[in-house]
Amino acid sequence: MKTITINYPLDIFLCLVYSLLLIPVILLDINDLLRMVLGLPFLLFIPGYLFLLSVAPNHSARSEIEAIHKIAISIGLSIALVSLDGILLFYSPLGFNLLSIVVSLFLIVLVCGLVAIYRRRKLQKQNQFALSLNVPTFASKSKIDKILIFILVLAVMLTVFTAVLISFLPTKQESFTEFYILGASGKTILYPKNLTKGQLSNITIGLVNQEHKTVDYTIEIWLVNQTLMYDNMTKTMNTTYHEMWFLNKLTVHLDHFTPNPDKTWQPQWERPYNFSVNNKTGPYTLMFLLFTSPALEYSTLVNYKDIAATEIQSAYQSIYIWLNIRE
Repeated sequence: MKTITINYPLDIFLCLVYSLLLIPVILLDINDLLRMVLGLPFLLFIPGYLFLLSVAPNHSARSEIEAIHKIAISIGLSIALVSLDGILLFYSPLGFNLLSIVVSLFLIVLVCGLVAIYRRRKLQKQNQFALSLNVPTFASKSKIDKILIFILVLAVMLTVFTAVLISFLPTKQESFTEFYILGASGKTILYPKNLTKGQLSNITIGLVNQEHKTVDYTIEIWLVNQTLMYDNMTKTMNTTYHEMWFLNKLTVHLDHFTPNPDKTWQPQWERPYNFSVNNKTGPYTLMFLLFTSPALEYSTLVNYKDIAATEIQSAYQSIYIWLNIRE
């Protein structure tokens, strides 16, 4: 067994300097592969190692934790610390993003490193001898220890290989459209509900194209009178359409848009929409039907109740506002 004497907390300083120099490499996005390879020790080893030293600084010859055990414990502690940090960020106002992750992990490393330095220096003064790190040679290990070392090395190599493989594999990107309606306050509240005949109401219609292609959208706006009945025999909800009146149609040409998670959310397309119901009373549903293909032309004077079910079911997305119109 080979013994390396450490008079100064060199290992702690190296971990802190490595973490500090890694920050610009990660944030500047110099190279994805370089960032991933250099970032693995920062995620899987350094936080747990410094936390271990801050909690248990006594690694003298009389009270030693062998190097292989230190590595295993450090990896386990790192995974726990990084996972806990991610959970806390997700529910915090800072949000779960690259900048918050890097800064919070560096603060964990810095705090643990400073505590570890303090406790090691204090231990050195008390014991009046230099601390030593016992590095066991592979030949001196027992058969069981050799198997454990092999498994640990294999696990680390497998982790690195998996990370490299994932970085080069093409990722399947989800395609979707954000279709939303905002109330008079500009938020998802205070939608028009109880209206008098002829009363003017206003809302905002919004779209965000994340389909990874250019899309020509059509938004059809309908006023529908329907009855919902629950069938106890079939255990289903049946809808009977009594009226379906065409109000308006909007066409929107949008390119793919990717919001920046590190910045304040900005809408891609929004349009104020004002409406009123002049000749109807009773319960109605204001329907906004979104299509990604050209829609047919409709008249505002025709009751399209016969095609209501087909038209609604063929929509890509739909949003309903329930109205109660009075005299």
